[in-house]
Amino acid sequence: MRIIKIPQLIEITDNNYPNCQAYRGVSKQEFQYIIKIGTIPPTSPSEQIPLDNEVCEYAFGDQWKEMSEEETEQSIKNLVPWYNGSASSIKNGLNLTTDFENAKGYAGENGYVIGVELNGDYAVFGDPYIYAKNYKDVKPTHYYKIKK
Repeated sequence: MRIIKIPQLIEITDNNYPNCQAYRGVSKQEFQYIIKIGTIPPTSPSEQIPLDNEVCEYAFGDQWKEMSEEETEQSIKNLVPWYNGSASSIKNGLNLTTDFENAKGYAGENGYVIGVELNGDYAVFGDPYIYAKNYKDVKPTHYYKIKK
């Protein structure tokens, strides 16, 4: 029997995954680290959704390319009220998705999808991207191992 440090983390063994609030796709190595520390750590600073051009372009559509730097900054602040223009204001954030299949893509071969419950503030960057303000407010509830 496997000892899991996160209480009540339920393994999903078939494609009948639960309807979780959000998901996080991780590699096998990341999953092992998450189990060891008992939580999902924050997203690395360079990959935070509010600073990710590709996700912001998806969220704002065609107008994104035509926005000035000031308009871009203000649009992000409107979605993420705790963002003050500084990367340090979002250092504890966690990128998530509402789409299980999207999370599988981030997990890659032999990775895992973790289903989570959101207990704090978060911002929605269009469907399917969610940005949680603080990783400590994200409770892992389920996991699914990607099979080759």
